[in-house]
Amino acid sequence: MLLLAGAVLHLTSRERLPRSVRVAPVVAGVAVAAVLGTLTWRQCAIWRSTEALWTYAARVSPDSSIAVNGYGWVLWEKGRGEEALAQFRRAVELQPGNEVAHHNIWSVYRSRGQNDELIREYQRSLRLLPNFYDAHLNLGNALMRKGDYAAAVQSYRKAVELRPRSADAHANLAMALARSGDPEAARREYEEALRLQPHHIKARHGLATALRRLGREAEAWQQLHAVLAIDPNYAPARELLEKWAASAATAPAP
Repeated sequence: MLLLAGAVLHLTSRERLPRSVRVAPVVAGVAVAAVLGTLTWRQCAIWRSTEALWTYAARVSPDSSIAVNGYGWVLWEKGRGEEALAQFRRAVELQPGNEVAHHNIWSVYRSRGQNDELIREYQRSLRLLPNFYDAHLNLGNALMRKGDYAAAVQSYRKAVELRPRSADAHANLAMALARSGDPEAARREYEEALRLQPHHIKARHGLATALRRLGREAEAWQQLHAVLAIDPNYAPARELLEKWAASAATAPAP
């Protein structure tokens, strides 16, 4: 547009040129500006909202995984769950590596509290993406809710293998090991989580319980007090402290 305006200005300032020649660029410039203005107005209508944008994108690009997933999210936001789920599944079919679409499918079943179906969805995602960290971690969480601790341990071990510096993965693995009846292995994983993230409250709380199960009472109390030093309002630690105090004649000083 700058070049066009410059050309028009140059031509219209040339007094030796016939009037018709000098007027023509102005007319052409106005026509071009009108066309571009009309197109801009139409584009603004498309971009007026997230819903309008993704609805348009899915219509003009039905084979785009990103567009289909975006339209699915619009449907989900409007409470049209089954239609949204169909769009999310379509997005995965178009591009199995679309991790956002996988997450959206999980969100549907998580919101419904359908844990068994959620487990199957995580497993389905992992058949397509065997090294999908989020799927391994979330599968472990779902298996824990189901009480299948041995299977949860395997899922968390894979998550740790994929992200060895994830404190959450180590802490979750430790919790599964503790529930599986292996407090010593749980202790090692909790300590690794704390090495990576010293203020990981759930890991420190878990370490306290693991140490107590191992008969290391003084260390367990120290860890529990350390949790409350980080967050005095952390209810699980305060409740556990009261429980331990009630069951002991005397408690070690913090």
